[in-house]
Amino acid sequence: PRSTLFPYTTLFRSLDEHVALADCTLAIERIIYHRMRARFGERVHRMPSCGRIPPAECPGGSEPAVLAQVPRPRLGYLGLPQSRLNVRVLRELLEAHPEWHFVSFGDQKIFPLSNVHTLPWQDPTALPQLVAAFDVGFMPYDCYNLLSFHCQPLKRLDYFAAKLPVVATPILSFWDLKDLVYLGDTAEE
Repeated sequence: PRSTLFPYTTLFRSLDEHVALADCTLAIERIIYHRMRARFGERVHRMPSCGRIPPAECPGGSEPAVLAQVPRPRLGYLGLPQSRLNVRVLRELLEAHPEWHFVSFGDQKIFPLSNVHTLPWQDPTALPQLVAAFDVGFMPYDCYNLLSFHCQPLKRLDYFAAKLPVVATPILSFWDLKDLVYLGDTAEE
């Protein structure tokens, strides 16, 4: 039988092959940095995960029409709700707080709840204005899933650029961002 770590060990094997070919490798994630540094030494360098991000420009400053019917507060998730999310925690949170509205993309709601909303995919140029209309940048990832636990979500940069408060489960890449991201393991936290 396959191990539950199979995709993760495949990922490391692929990383090893790439680093072996490179003269210099920049690693963002601390776990990757230390693992690769142990094998490849001085050829591996750590690069911080974020720097100063200019604020997003929101043309017109008006609320996007696609959000007009979604009440506030809006917990925005820039993506398709999928296996990456901790559905148990997300459901508990939304059931405990029907006044909070979860907004994601795609054509299927993750739960049949009145405070769960989906938006059609948007043109990338519309994203700054859309993100600015959220109240919270939300990333309730499943920390048990190793690929999710070790991910580097780029949507955090969109949330930071819009100056949103960011709330997430404690995936590894957020541990060093505790002053920028509110972390919690449970719906209550």
